[in-house]
Amino acid sequence: YLVKVAKDIDIIQTESYPCFFPSLLLAKIYKKKIGWIIHDINPEINKQASFLQRIFSKSIINFYKYLAKYLDLIITVSPKTYRVSKQLFPNTKIEMILPPVNFSRLDNPSLSRLPSKKILLTVGAIHPLKNQALAITSLSLLKKEIKSISLLIVGGGDPSPLTKLAKHHNLSFTFSQDINRVNDFDIIFKANMRILIVIIKYQ
Repeated sequence: YLVKVAKDIDIIQTESYPCFFPSLLLAKIYKKKIGWIIHDINPEINKQASFLQRIFSKSIINFYKYLAKYLDLIITVSPKTYRVSKQLFPNTKIEMILPPVNFSRLDNPSLSRLPSKKILLTVGAIHPLKNQALAITSLSLLKKEIKSISLLIVGGGDPSPLTKLAKHHNLSFTFSQDINRVNDFDIIFKANMRILIVIIKYQ
């Protein structure tokens, strides 16, 4: 598709591997401006990864270092990624653009379906790597200090294993699978605490 439309556009915006390389190639063939958006980049190689995975990760970073000089702009979305990118690509123009937030939603919270307004929030598909079970055990500790706190889990998947764990701790939580509903976004913005738990096996 990009091959068909590349000649008719002004700027090509790419992300990381694997779309990075064909996008850069087309930009140079059609003499177009190209920008690379980096959401996250980690030059450190995970020592727990296999030998082939370490070789692959190192090769990708080296490719990025070599090809970055052909980019017109690198856009990062966080201060950490900006700092790392400045170190990796010192000869390429780099800007940081933080993701926007629709603050108007903060004026219309919809919290009536939750048992309280003290909310511990975790967002992500239910999966062992996301480790929502830790959020439930954390809730049991938090309730000793904040009696009214409740847990909201937003994401897809089957919550029944988590429900069983919560019952074991005499706890309950609110589960919402449809993150696209306005109510859920309002609750996300109004959460008192947010918890992000990810078990990383390979970087």
